[in-house]
Amino acid sequence: EARLRHRLRWRRAPDGIEPEAHGHLSDASHDAEKLVAEASHVPEELLVDVSDLPVGVIRAVSPSVCVLRTEQGLCAFARYCTHEGSDLAFGYYQDGRVRCAWHHLPFDPRSGKQPCQSLKSLHVFPVKSVGRAVYKIS
Repeated sequence: EARLRHRLRWRRAPDGIEPEAHGHLSDASHDAEKLVAEASHVPEELLVDVSDLPVGVIRAVSPSVCVLRTEQGLCAFARYCTHEGSDLAFGYYQDGRVRCAWHHLPFDPRSGKQPCQSLKSLHVFPVKSVGRAVYKIS
């Protein structure tokens, strides 16, 4: 828990969108499980313009959602790793998987599945095209 607070307190997401839980990090009762649970919710309507998003780049689009453009299209998933709550906006895409920056746990960006049976899958969100390079995440 202390490691989680330290990492999130001193790092800012590449896009400048602060994690939703940032204000709670000083609370000792706050843990990674709560952070992950909060990241599985998305506002009723989140419209995202990804016209400048290159293939293979992860971008935070809200305090709880990241997107990734792959060769197959756009994926949207929860912003926090289900292992220890790392901010996946700092993660990377390699070999068809989103990888956590802390422990390199690989997630399938379309299904959220990962190889560790003791951990939950990453929450993924439906994505619908509503215009040229504009998507609705729900």
